[in-house]
Parts: sequence; structure tokens; C-alpha cells
Amino acid sequence: MQILANDLIDKADFYRGKFDSAKPFRHVLITPFFDSAIAEAMLQEFPVPLESQMQGEVGEKCRKFACHDVRSIGPTYRLVDDYVSSPEFARVMERVTGTQNLLYDPGYNGGGTHDNLSGQGMLAHVDFNLHPTTGGHRRCNAIIYLNKEWNEQWGGNLELHSDPWDFENDQIVSYPPLFNHCILFETNQHSWHGFQTVQAPDGRELSRKSFTIYMYTKDRPAEEIAPKHWTKYVLPGPPKHFQAGYTLSAEDVQELKLAFKERNVFLQVMYGRESKLLTRAETLTKAIEHLQKMQKPALEPARK
Repeated sequence: MQILANDLIDKADFYRGKFDSAKPFRHVLITPFFDSAIAEAMLQEFPVPLESQMQGEVGEKCRKFACHDVRSIGPTYRLVDDYVSSPEFARVMERVTGTQNLLYDPGYNGGGTHDNLSGQGMLAHVDFNLHPTTGGHRRCNAIIYLNKEWNEQWGGNLELHSDPWDFENDQIVSYPPLFNHCILFETNQHSWHGFQTVQAPDGRELSRKSFTIYMYTKDRPAEEIAPKHWTKYVLPGPPKHFQAGYTLSAEDVQELKLAFKERNVFLQVMYGRESKLLTRAETLTKAIEHLQKMQKPALEPARK
């Protein structure tokens, strides 16, 4: 059964050229990505969000529902997973990205289906760099959107950043999450990306649906290797129109309040990470101390 769009493989070299020349880092928009019948079936089978499972990295409440068990979703997702795990798909991704020996992740760590509802956004970030189980180097992300209707004013547009730390000079390229559009991009220490909060002006509930594939290699060029890290987030700078002498409007005040709320959530997540690490370090320290006590009698010389 045809999984990818008819002309994607034929246009792989064309997409490679676009990928290599793109700014602020290597990426390409591929449209359409899946065969139309497959994309339609994926939308029909897309998982219904479960509020009880909408949790962030350290258990905080959020409005994002993710399903990493792709094969459990439905028959179309099993077909897609069969193809994504095939050598043919790896070769297509290798042709477009120029990265050889790409590996599939059967556990879809961080990937699979993502459903971001109204009120949810994602700060600019670079992804974790090493697979948590295999230690493989994360090399590229393919995000395929499944939204039949989207207005750029609703937020949720994928934003690629040159450097969010330098917010005054940060350059941003934006893509709306349109149906069967795929953004394929390299993942390294400079592939900053995120999206603004999803919110309809009329207050209705929105759902930003996507299917995400991450691919890895066993190694990567030495100059690209960084110490192991989790996802790194950066808070945004002030709005561009906030200048000396500017008078805040009611909308500006609401924007500031939202920014402070997001900052507090961010700090809670970071402190949650810190707490987990401290707890783990304490557990390991006690385990080492226990082993040392157990070994000490065996090391002492026998008394005469």
C-alpha cells in the first residue's frame, strides 16, 4: 500500500537542495508528505485526548496529549509504523537530509501523535540529544500536521529560531500546521524551535494535531557532539512593540500577565527537574555508602 505521497521519492533530491540552503538551520517543508488516503485515515483514527494523561515533563498539568504507542492507535498507524521502520523510509530520509545510517525509534520517545489544545504552547527549545535507552544521537525530526483548518492568527505555527537567547536579534521562520504538511529538520545544538500558544479569538476549543518521527544514528561528527542533556527551553524576550515611552493597552497588560504565568510554570518545571535529580543523587549516594560498608569487613585483615 502506498504510504508516502506519490512524488515525494522522485522529488527527494529537490527537497535536499531546499533542506541544505534553508535558514536559520537546515530544514524543508514537504507537502504533501503522506498519500492523501493515508493522511485522511490518520486524521480519522487520531487519538481522543485523555485529560488524566495531560502532563508535562515533571507531572505538571498541561493541555497537550501525546500517544507514543503508535501501533495501538489503529490499523492505519500500524501501516505507517511498518513503513517508518523500513529500510526504504530510512533511505528517503537519508536522501533528503544527507545524514546516512538513520535509525528508527520503535518506542517513539517524545514522538508519536501530539494533540495541543487551546491554551497550550511550547517555548523555543532544542531537543534532548541522546536516546534515553540506546544512547543514539538524535539527528532529525519529521513533524507531519493533520489539521484541516488553521488560521495563522490562532497561534500554533511552528517557529524556527536562529538564537532565542539573543531575543533582540533572533530571526524566526514560521510555518502554519496545515494538513499533510511536513517540516523535516536537523536536530543539533542550534535547531531551536517552538510554537506560540494555541488560542482562537472567539474562545472556541482548538486542537493542533501532529504526528512526529524522530530518527537517530549510532554516532555523529565529533564537532557536533555535546554532553548529554534533556530538552533545553528558553523564555521569550519582551514583545517587540514594548519601547521606551510606549503606553500599555489592556491587551498588553493581559499579555504581560500571561508571560509571567508562563515564566512561573517554566520555573516549576525546572525546579521539578532539580528535585528529581537531587533525589536520584541522594539515592545513589546511599547505595554507594551501603556497598562500601558491606565491602569493608572483607577488606580488613583477619585478626590473629
